[in-house]
Amino acid sequence: MEVQDQLIFLQKLQDGDLQAFEQLYRDTRAWLVVVAITIVKEEAIAEEIVQDFFINCWKEQTFTGTTFTRLEALKAYLHRYIKNVSLNVYRKESTRKKRIAEIMIPEDHVLQNDLLEPEELTNRISSALDSLTPREQTSFVLAYIHQKTRREIASQMQVSENTVKTQLRIALKKMREVLNLTN
Repeated sequence: MEVQDQLIFLQKLQDGDLQAFEQLYRDTRAWLVVVAITIVKEEAIAEEIVQDFFINCWKEQTFTGTTFTRLEALKAYLHRYIKNVSLNVYRKESTRKKRIAEIMIPEDHVLQNDLLEPEELTNRISSALDSLTPREQTSFVLAYIHQKTRREIASQMQVSENTVKTQLRIALKKMREVLNLTN
């Protein structure tokens, strides 16, 4: 694309022109999906990240009023944005997998032969939750039921991330003890 054509394209994009936006989408979508795949390692998630980006850009008219003077600057912005979102998604997924691993029954745990009935299991879990302090309960529910990150929990509870980490560690220990999952 010639320099003059780039300037015209960028101006149309800044003016909220749908055709310019569609061209940007067609020209950069595949490349941005590759950028996201290199981080999140899953094509479907990468495509969703890029799709969400373009949907939000159009809804919020992100490029309206911007001052990109070169196409390379716009592409650098797109790359940086998709990279950052992909890293956030990757971190959140890693945290979720780590938490699931933390609450899994240890491999060396001997399972009881008698299976618990759903009602009895519900009662035992409820009893285990009741053994926690209100703060530990809140931290546990937000982390393991609502899949919130420590940062999100800390912000919601207005405490430090280390406090949340400690509350979760203590809550898990108490839950394992009450549910007889310790060796």
